[in-house]
Amino acid sequence: LLSARLSVSRYDGTNNVFFDPGSPVTNDAMGGNGEEKVATESASTSLLSSLTPRWTSHLRAQFSRDVEQSFANSAEPAAQIYNWIGNMGESSILPRQTREHRLHVTETLSASRGRHEWKFGGDAMRSWDYNYFPSLYAGQFVYSYIAVDPWTFAPMHGGVELTPLRAWAHGVPRYYEQNFGNPVSHPNSNDYSAFVQDTVRLTQRLSVSVGIRYDLQTFGREGMVRNPLWPATGRIPSPDKNFAPRVGLAYAIGDQRPLMVRAEFGVFYTRIPQIYQSTVINNNGVTDQYVSLDNTDYYQNQVFPKYPNAAVN
Repeated sequence: LLSARLSVSRYDGTNNVFFDPGSPVTNDAMGGNGEEKVATESASTSLLSSLTPRWTSHLRAQFSRDVEQSFANSAEPAAQIYNWIGNMGESSILPRQTREHRLHVTETLSASRGRHEWKFGGDAMRSWDYNYFPSLYAGQFVYSYIAVDPWTFAPMHGGVELTPLRAWAHGVPRYYEQNFGNPVSHPNSNDYSAFVQDTVRLTQRLSVSVGIRYDLQTFGREGMVRNPLWPATGRIPSPDKNFAPRVGLAYAIGDQRPLMVRAEFGVFYTRIPQIYQSTVINNNGVTDQYVSLDNTDYYQNQVFPKYPNAAVN
């Protein structure tokens, strides 16, 4: 039996990047939001074959593409007014784009003999990813409590303290922060797994399933740079002992329309998400740099950007 399926999904909307339907009230400005567009396509096929009277094969394959783009509402640098507005201007993580292509192939063999129902299987998945995630790459001004000269409103120690809202009204930010580097990463990965399971019918009403599964995830090396000052950077743990045993019981109560009572226990290993790999690539302290300036410090004040002009990245 051969079957195939094609799925297409489109999603977009205005001001939907940071919109939470469960809590529509926010203290973020509209300029700090954005427009998101998502396009997803997947094509899959399945082949169910009877190899012998006792053996069957179920082969499945899927190829998918996912493109997610987010556009900022504002081109002004991000800004915050402490305890008042959490996000003005361009969001610190916008614009951004993610493209993923994924190929997934899996095979399951089933065999029946006496009271036993055996299943053997495995699958392999290859993911190619492009991730553009410019977190704080356009700079951010933070308006907080700051002491200034009462005549010129220049930052100074021992001056008149302005509240965050007054500091914003007079154009005197307290802090400035920005990331520098390359926001592009390619968090490619491979996933492999295999399993074996035996379901044995002990009585007319009771059956027991016992099985074990093995999972392995590996990662591409592109962009992995180790910081000599911190040897643990530039690599991702890849455990190779992910053996997951599982057991289940099923008991039928009644004859005509039996009530099934089930109990299961198992160990599971989840995948490491691609965004974690991007973080390892981009936040190693070598290919990226972070700058934080305090406007009340005399020396830092000399290079403090004047709003709305961000530092050049």
